[in-house]
Amino acid sequence: MQRRRHSCGAADAHGGAPPPPLASHGMEVPPQLVQVLGGNVVTAASVLACLNTADATALRRLHPALDAAVGAVPWADTDTRVRDTVRWRAALPAAIGMTLAATAPLRRGKSLPALAGVIVLDLS
Repeated sequence: MQRRRHSCGAADAHGGAPPPPLASHGMEVPPQLVQVLGGNVVTAASVLACLNTADATALRRLHPALDAAVGAVPWADTDTRVRDTVRWRAALPAAIGMTLAATAPLRRGKSLPALAGVIVLDLS
């Protein structure tokens, strides 16, 4: 009895072997964290759940793909103090929680609309 062999088109193009790394095609290989977060939605959610918004800032700078992924997370981090609500909202549009720094200016025209969607607001 013969076993059927299932393979994808990419493996067939390389003689049954996995495709060569991106670097061999002249493309830059993304950092390993980008590969982990981009490889599986469940893994990405688990990893991002271990981070706070201060970590998210560094992640956004790591790779353009992570900028969108981090922005889509409904952050409820109240450990990091927000000093500029407009910049905070632009960086984390799906965020639902924050701690406002005591020195943060709240201007009616710009700062307050940035708080739309916030359900946990720590003013202490």
